[in-house]
Amino acid sequence: MDFETIKATLLSEIEQLEGSLQIISRRIKEGNAIGSHTNVDASKINNLIGKYQLLMAMSNEVTEVTEQIK
Repeated sequence: MDFETIKATLLSEIEQLEGSLQIISRRIKEGNAIGSHTNVDASKINNLIGKYQLLMAMSNEVTEVTEQIK
């Protein structure tokens, strides 16, 4: 999997998670039940963090190689 594919996948998953968190936040503010369809699994958040860390490591490697070429 290349850098751009991982980046696009990660951003998409973050946007989906953000949408769920916004729904949860709105419902809590309104005093309504959160609802099971907005359930946010901690393992999903941990998975996103791992992917983000991988993306940052890949980005650093790309930057180092680019600077060595210059």
